[in-house]
Amino acid sequence: YNQEIVTLMEQVQSTSDQEQLSTAEHRLFAMFKQVVDDLDHDRMAGDSAESFMLTWNQAIQAVRHRQLLFGAQSGRAAH
Repeated sequence: YNQEIVTLMEQVQSTSDQEQLSTAEHRLFAMFKQVVDDLDHDRMAGDSAESFMLTWNQAIQAVRHRQLLFGAQSGRAAH
């Protein structure tokens, strides 16, 4: 999961497309759901989940930050 998150973060940092940001956000939440399911079914250790959550939190913050930046830019362009 962490490698996939790193790949998503690289895409997020290099995009200026709101749709790509939305897609990344949806993928992150799908991964989150899968990790919870893996934990519930003992397919993942607790320390692995903690590592995932650290990485996941950074990624979702990066997505939200980019969304705010692009929202502010499009707001200024409308004026």
